[in-house]
Amino acid sequence: KAYAFGLMTQDIMKECDIKTTGAQRSAVDGKVASLQPEMTLVEAPLRESLKGRTERCPPAAKVDVYEENVRSFIAMPVDEFVTMMDRKEAEKNAAPKL
Repeated sequence: KAYAFGLMTQDIMKECDIKTTGAQRSAVDGKVASLQPEMTLVEAPLRESLKGRTERCPPAAKVDVYEENVRSFIAMPVDEFVTMMDRKEAEKNAAPKL
């Protein structure tokens, strides 16, 4: 999950009108590079699946959440980041649908 988030974030930083700093871009690139050796077998299929995303850029209403996730991705160890993302996903799925 962390590697997929990192790859997606690299694309978003290149393609979308999201404010980022050079330090953030470098930190994301560094974290993705550190994960890459253990992702060699799944990298090509993962990149291919990311190309098929219909929403390439975060909607305006979710930019704050995206930016918070990027800060967490940069600051947290990978295991903690994955745990946080899993928790957020579980909370979202448990929330009543309106």
